[in-house]
Amino acid sequence: MNAKKNFFFILIFLIILFSYQIYSYNILKTVKIYNSKYYQLNLLFSKNIQKFDISANAKYLDIYFDNNVYNDFKFYLPVSVGNNRIRINLRNTISSYKVKKYKNVINLILYKRDLKKEKKGAEKNQNKISKTKIDKKNNSEKGKIRITKNKDIKPKSSEKKKIKKWNIIIDAGHGGRDPGAVGPGGIQEKGIVLSIAKKVYRILQKYNNFKLIMTRKTDSFVKLKNRAKIANNANGDLFVSIHANAIRGYKRRRKTKGIETYFLAEASSDRAREVAIRENASLKYEMKNYKNESMIKNILFDMADSQYKKESSEVAYSIQTNMINSIKSVDRGVQQAPFYVLRMVSMPSVLVEVGFVSHPTEVKYLLSDSYQNKIAQTIVKGIIEYFNKRGKIYAKK
Repeated sequence: MNAKKNFFFILIFLIILFSYQIYSYNILKTVKIYNSKYYQLNLLFSKNIQKFDISANAKYLDIYFDNNVYNDFKFYLPVSVGNNRIRINLRNTISSYKVKKYKNVINLILYKRDLKKEKKGAEKNQNKISKTKIDKKNNSEKGKIRITKNKDIKPKSSEKKKIKKWNIIIDAGHGGRDPGAVGPGGIQEKGIVLSIAKKVYRILQKYNNFKLIMTRKTDSFVKLKNRAKIANNANGDLFVSIHANAIRGYKRRRKTKGIETYFLAEASSDRAREVAIRENASLKYEMKNYKNESMIKNILFDMADSQYKKESSEVAYSIQTNMINSIKSVDRGVQQAPFYVLRMVSMPSVLVEVGFVSHPTEVKYLLSDSYQNKIAQTIVKGIIEYFNKRGKIYAKK
């Protein structure tokens, strides 16, 4: 009997091990090369790499895979491995990179910035900009030349200080084959939040300090990792994801309504955890080996706090306060939860739940154009307040 039990457990172990090998990339070996011009990293995986993407900015280089990656490793720059991504902290020290794939090997070369050369170039440019006015004195005997310093010269209008531009990424949740939350009569979250996101975009266009990017402008499906990639490639200063809430159960649906704003951290309550699971369920539309809700829990709830937690919480409180002061709705407060899309972006980020599509009355407001305008205006007020702390915001005349 014991022999049968042992055989059974060994068989289960082998099946799990085999599945682990099929659905993941295990890092078997790393080769690191360092010299004065570049860092080189060779990664040997347990199986051939089918597909991968790269997203890079001055701060980070992210390599995204079609399946999860396992085994941490050390490099000359800080590295984190989690889920389907390897992140290298570039520390603003890299000027460019090259990457090649050979079956189950990735070869990455990171070229260092030449700080001395950059400094010399900056000094040359400064000398060109810094003009001196030379006046010849009418003295034929000595022929002296008087040099007038820069402070005596008024700068041209083209040389005036440029206004600081902030990059804001506006993310309308779900879309395409992912409807998001579904309310009475089949009303879908994806349409409501796209309409509000477009209104936020149009209002922010009135300010000349902002460069605006939307992750989707139509009813199209955009993977969560691609939304993050769009934001990171734009060197975003703020990521605002707009969603609508929902809840299960007939009695709870009729009672539960209101507005809440989230930033990335471990779940602050069971309800926050429930919201994160529902919003992260979009992963089932992009994961080949998606099985059930428990898979999302296992992947996501071991995530560490964001390094932008302080800034993200400031934005969240600013948006939530402005929304509640202007809109007659239940204040569900500022919450924290491990949203997948917020974890992937390298900037302060928030997720705004503008109301419950599952509530029979609130969903009617959410479909109203005037109510959507109010929501958009208050979200913008919160954003302006946050950026005003970092530099004056100028509205277009």
